[in-house]
Amino acid sequence: IDEGVDDRIAQLTPKEMEVLRYLFSGMSVSEIALHVNRSVTTVSSHKMAAMRKLGAENDHELIMFCVHNGLFTS
Repeated sequence: IDEGVDDRIAQLTPKEMEVLRYLFSGMSVSEIALHVNRSVTTVSSHKMAAMRKLGAENDHELIMFCVHNGLFTS
């Protein structure tokens, strides 16, 4: 794990972790919104906050961060 990664992960809120977990499992933002009974805008906001905190510029980088740092198992 890169230096500072633990600090970045610790900054994530429970909702951001939940959204990441669903994204990691292959769900789209729209599917997550339906699943957690929240608006697409709210789910997108959680995703974007997680991306900012983890330094990911796109969905691929976000998922790769999760993979490389063992956040979730498949």
